[in-house]
Amino acid sequence: MKMKFILILAFSFLSTSILFSQIKVGKENKTMFSIRPYYQYWGGIDSINIRQYSSRFFLNYFFSRDIRLSVQGGYASSDAMQNKIDGISDVQLSLNYKFRKLNTALDLGVNLPTGKEGINPDYFSSSILLAQDVFNMKLPLLGQGTNIFVGLTWAKAISDFIVVGLGTSYQIKGEYYPIADRSILYKPANELLLTAGLDFRFSSTATLSGDIIEIFYGKDEINNGISFSAGTKTVFSLMFRQFYGYNNLLVLFRYRYSTDDKVYGYFDFVYHEKIIPNNFMTSINFKNYVSKFLTIQYIAEARFYQKTIAQYSGFNVYGAGIVPTINFSSSLSVPLAIKYYIGNSDEYPSAHGVELGLGLDIKF
Repeated sequence: MKMKFILILAFSFLSTSILFSQIKVGKENKTMFSIRPYYQYWGGIDSINIRQYSSRFFLNYFFSRDIRLSVQGGYASSDAMQNKIDGISDVQLSLNYKFRKLNTALDLGVNLPTGKEGINPDYFSSSILLAQDVFNMKLPLLGQGTNIFVGLTWAKAISDFIVVGLGTSYQIKGEYYPIADRSILYKPANELLLTAGLDFRFSSTATLSGDIIEIFYGKDEINNGISFSAGTKTVFSLMFRQFYGYNNLLVLFRYRYSTDDKVYGYFDFVYHEKIIPNNFMTSINFKNYVSKFLTIQYIAEARFYQKTIAQYSGFNVYGAGIVPTINFSSSLSVPLAIKYYIGNSDEYPSAHGVELGLGLDIKF
C-alpha cells in the first residue's frame, strides 16, 4: 500500500500539469513563427540542483481571418537529482474557427504522442521533480500520450464599456507508459473546464478584466485500476491594464483553490487528502517603448503555495526580470529574457533560480 501511495503522489502532479497549451495570438491576422530557447536553473534545495535547456517552437497560420491553425512542440535536456532526461516533446495541433455572427469561437486540438514517453525507472523521481509547479519548467514533461481537446467560447459587448464572455472545453486524455520498462500503464483523468469573464473599460487607456475558471477532473488509472481523483479547482483572476502612450502597465492577481483530492486504496477504500496545494500569485509587468527598434519589459512576481503532504509544497517564490526585445523590422524581432527567483519553505529556506531566454519571432 505504501508503494501505491507513493506512485499516486507522483502521478497526481503529472495529471494536473498536463494541460492543452494554447498559443497566444496577437490582434494581427498574420502568420507567425517563433522559437524560444531557454536555460533554467534552481539550487539551494538540499544538495539537489535542477537544470533544463529547452527550445520550443510555435507556429500560427491563418487560412483566413476566421480560421487559424496553431502548432507547437519542442526539445528539452534536463538534469535533476544527477539524472539526465532529454528528448523531444509531443506536438500539439489546434484549429480555431470564428463564427463572427454568433460572437463564438470553436477550438479543436490534439496532442500527438511524438515525445519521449518512457523513462528509466531510476529517473522517475527526477521527472516528478521537474513537473513541480513551483519551479515553472518550460518543458516539464515530454511524452504524455494522445489527448483530444474541444472548446467553445462566446464573448459579446453589452455596452461601450463592458464585455462578457463564457467558455467551456473538454479534454480526453489517452493512456501511456511513463516508465521505460512498461510496468505501469497510466491513464490520466479527462477534464471539463467552465469559465466566465468580464472586461470593464474605464477609459480609452484603462481596462479591468476578471474571470472565474472551474476545472472538474475524472479519475486517474494505474494499470487499469482507479487510483486518484484530483479535487475540483477554482481559479480567480483579476487583471488591470493601463496604457501610457506606447507604454503599458499590467497588474495581475490569481488565486487557485482546490477541494481535497481522493486517493483510492484497496477494497475501494477512499482517502480524502490534500495533495495539490492552493496557490496565490501576483505580478507586475511594465512595457517601455524605447524606440521602434527596442522595447523593454520589467517584470516582478510573487507566488505563494499552501503546505500539503506533497514534498515541494509550502513554497514562497519571489522573482524579478527584464525582457528587452529588439525589433529589426515589423516582421522580425528578437526577445531576450533575464529573470532571477528566490524561494523558501520550512524544508528549503534558501532556494534560488535563474531563467535566461533568447527568442526569434518572424511574421509573414
